[in-house]
Amino acid sequence: SAYFYITVSDNDVLDDESVFNIQASGNGYDPCSSTLTSEDDEHPQLTLETSKTDIAEGETFQLTVTTGRVSDEPIVVRLVSEKPKRFSHPPTITIPAGKTSATVDVTAVDNEEVELLTSITFKVSAEKYQSGECIIVLEDNDLPAIDLTLSPMAVSESAGPTAIVAKLRRMTNTDKKITIHLSDDSNGDVYYSSKSIVLDKGTEEAQFS
Repeated sequence: SAYFYITVSDNDVLDDESVFNIQASGNGYDPCSSTLTSEDDEHPQLTLETSKTDIAEGETFQLTVTTGRVSDEPIVVRLVSEKPKRFSHPPTITIPAGKTSATVDVTAVDNEEVELLTSITFKVSAEKYQSGECIIVLEDNDLPAIDLTLSPMAVSESAGPTAIVAKLRRMTNTDKKITIHLSDDSNGDVYYSSKSIVLDKGTEEAQFS
């Protein structure tokens, strides 16, 4: 018997799986052969696209995952987001055998929490595939419109801590309890009786000094 080495060339190109037939023959011997399967080490790229980028709470949109290589077997793709509690969607997307893409519905959960406009990343991954991602912007529908008035609007430095009365009023979304945080650019020269104002459900306005 004799041993020898076979090296498969690494071409840095995305190829399909290849099967090679290797034969051996010599004087006075019947030829023999064996097969060698070469698996590409360049993995196909997954891409993720959204049907729309600006989403409001309670809205449903679609995510489509695509691969550049057709597979003879279904491709099970994992789907995750940075804020899983704010969305309802299946944990996986299956690209059928012989197809290059699949689409799922994603719903933004309509909660009662007041949250800022947020950019959120969705990611897809699968074994032997390069991961992909996309970004959507989620708008909270619980954010109230508020108005702040000061009386009077000009005072002396020696006027005292209760010289100004502030009125905070909300015009929308009065059916939820909210907490509003106060801030200013006075570098500490302005005093508040409280830097957080709580408006209970059904309460439209609050006064503070």
